Amino acid sequence: MATAVARVYHRILERLQDEIGCTQAIAESSAGVTQYETSDNSSNRLRKRYLARQREVNSFQVRESSEDRLFQGPIVRTVMVGRLPADGEKPNLVPIDFYPLPEDSERKIAEIPFMLIPNFHNYWGASQLERRWRRLLLENQENKTLEGEYFIYWNEDTELSGNEHIKSLVNINTAGVARKFWYGDVFLVRFHEDETTFAINLYDASWAIVDFAGLRTVFQDMWQSSFLEIKAETNQYLATEQEKLHADEEILFARMSPLERQILSRMPQSTLTMLAMLGCDDGAMLNTSIEPCSDDPTKVRISQSHRNTALDSMHWQGFSSGDV
Repeated sequence: MATAVARVYHRILERLQDEIGCTQAIAESSAGVTQYETSDNSSNRLRKRYLARQREVNSFQVRESSEDRLFQGPIVRTVMVGRLPADGEKPNLVPIDFYPLPEDSERKIAEIPFMLIPNFHNYWGASQLERRWRRLLLENQENKTLEGEYFIYWNEDTELSGNEHIKSLVNINTAGVARKFWYGDVFLVRFHEDETTFAINLYDASWAIVDFAGLRTVFQDMWQSSFLEIKAETNQYLATEQEKLHADEEILFARMSPLERQILSRMPQSTLTMLAMLGCDDGAMLNTSIEPCSDDPTKVRISQSHRNTALDSMHWQGFSSGDV
């Protein structure tokens, strides 16, 4: 076990020196406007988008609790944020307080690790746990005050009213019971991610963002592509993956001897997680490779091999009607 821990530790150091890649961006919604989870093949952007994806995965390390302990400690920042009111009134700027992300034991929402948490209680009330977010990049704009990166925050709690402003943007009267929608006020938070340290800094949004004509295309793209539904499915999958990862961590830790646990305590904090990913009983991620795509220089190819689950090894095909 000690050898395995040491091997993983050195592998982590090697991976940190490697070029990190990710898949191609979601198509631009209009000139200079990109809604992304990933992006192009330049070194800085690959690292940046890979980290963005990992933050999305890590954001699902959520613990059950209530809102009352979500915003604790001092206010770290207060910035002006773009607001699209649910009642259809004219969009405006409002001050929003940001707090530190709680410890893991106090996590209640799927938020971005290392990001300060915006408190929307004055607008969403107790529905803050149903928040969702997406990143938006604006570049090459005539109005330079628009340029930068934004988080779009919305709510999926149907106890709030559907956002009338967005209904007008996507040209619908009602969302229907089969579709997800933007409920309550929608917010646009301006930020910048340092290309070297990846630290996230927050900035006041300008008035130009709430009047930005390109928002119509942004929300129409999300609506027509069923982005909210796809996001919900992805969230469910990531949450399930995190549950399995936590269970594997607990199993591996329980099997360790006192000496192995002492060695582990001297390793980086993520070592146990890496061991769980690489060495769990089934479904482990054995190898990952990231390389340029020969067919398209704007993409990279990510390959992963996984250890078969116990059911795969048994060639189990599921139950038949006769079994039931």
